[in-house]
Amino acid sequence: ELMVNPGDLPEDHDLFICGNDKAAKDRFTTFLTNKLGWKSIIDLGGIASARGMEMILPLWINLYMNLQSANFNFKIVRQT
Repeated sequence: ELMVNPGDLPEDHDLFICGNDKAAKDRFTTFLTNKLGWKSIIDLGGIASARGMEMILPLWINLYMNLQSANFNFKIVRQT
């Protein structure tokens, strides 16, 4: 639900993508931004980065069980 309605959360949050096809990632990023309203998309690089993304799932499940809701996401805060 949050994937297609990123504005449901009161603050900005991040979406991670990865893949080996730069043109496909560019098209997907445009779709996510223009059609779904995502503001912060972080490209983690090639498809090998998918392993790291998959490792987030156990943390996500624990958060879901503790928060009793799937309406949350991650935000990467960087020093500017």
